[in-house]
Amino acid sequence: MKEIWIFQTGEPIPGDNGSPRKMRAYNLADFFVKKGINVVIWTSRFNHLSKKHRNRQDTYESEGIKVKLIDSPGYSNNVSIRRLYDHLVLAFNLWRKLKQDSSKPSAVFIGYPPIEWSFIAFRWSNKMGITSFLDFKDLWPEIFLNAFGGKFKIILRSIFYPYFVLAKYVLKRTSVLISISEPCLLWAQNFSGRQNIYSDQVFPLSSKSAPNPENISLANKDFIKFICTGSEEAIVISFAGSFMTEVFDFMPLKKTIDDFRKNKVKIIFYLAGEGAEKDKWQKEFQEYEEVVFLGWINQDEINYLFSKSDAIIVPFKQRQDFALSIPNKAVDGFNHGKVILTSSHGMLSEFLEKNTAGFYYDIQDNPTLTEVILRIYSDNKLKKTMELNSRKVYEKHFEFEKNYNNLVEKILQSTG
Repeated sequence: MKEIWIFQTGEPIPGDNGSPRKMRAYNLADFFVKKGINVVIWTSRFNHLSKKHRNRQDTYESEGIKVKLIDSPGYSNNVSIRRLYDHLVLAFNLWRKLKQDSSKPSAVFIGYPPIEWSFIAFRWSNKMGITSFLDFKDLWPEIFLNAFGGKFKIILRSIFYPYFVLAKYVLKRTSVLISISEPCLLWAQNFSGRQNIYSDQVFPLSSKSAPNPENISLANKDFIKFICTGSEEAIVISFAGSFMTEVFDFMPLKKTIDDFRKNKVKIIFYLAGEGAEKDKWQKEFQEYEEVVFLGWINQDEINYLFSKSDAIIVPFKQRQDFALSIPNKAVDGFNHGKVILTSSHGMLSEFLEKNTAGFYYDIQDNPTLTEVILRIYSDNKLKKTMELNSRKVYEKHFEFEKNYNNLVEKILQSTG
């Protein structure tokens, strides 16, 4: 029987506590299981999202998926030397485990980054004569340098030189390179000098089609009551995600709230999620009752929150990696047929403009967040048009079943 191995760290896996949202590896494994294909997920014992180690056996099975946990020391900060050390130890331990394993899968799917992890997984599969699919999702190691400029950036490039060598090696030689967007795929090909590009392909991020909000579980009735009470006669803007370090900028919300206060128009921002910078942003908005931090909420609650929202905000800082793709948060908004507001100038802002599905706002200049919200507040016809277009965009480009079935078929074709 065919067997696919998925090498992926930093994502939820079968058996994790709290019913976490499934991401690329978990979803892909589910689709293989539905087709009767054996699947093994190799991942880190350290849970990147909770920053805790998984207290389970090295190998276990859950939901028809075998999981192999690789030890590493862990880290508390995503941007830290400790994290780089963790990835180095993790890669070394993966190498040791693979040397001891006599099994041979039909194909391997490798989540990139981390770089060292990807390198070990690829080298092993290449040595074993196994077709490798490298899933390129982040601009490592180039993003290591994004926060620095001038001479310091040159020094850092020298320090991180080994990462550049390993990254180019893997990206150039993997059997098939896939990515979440055309710009990301092109960047990886150009960065590595990859020649074998004919089999490379884009498979965008996707999420399960949003259910009818009327079907939300009765167990969430307190949450429903809370949202309904707070959003009564207000413009509702929502965000759901992790408050990660150096990723989001919520400061424009202050000026927008002040503007709406002056005009005596009620507006509320619901911010759902946990993360390293949540406390920072809570302190920043402690004087603003219009900003409500919901903490972690489950998928049913997210679905209900979005159904009651006028727009979904994707407040990214301006970074090269964010500019080259369309993130999950925007896809979720399309899924729910909602207007998207983003501060990310690049692929997402251009996509919104092209499809009349949302607005770009500038963090420091025009158009401001206030201006774009006022446009949907004052023009209900435009708002309805954008909502319809948003859902059409999901169905055309990001439909869950279609995208994952296509990815599964792409991988299975290589196994004969």
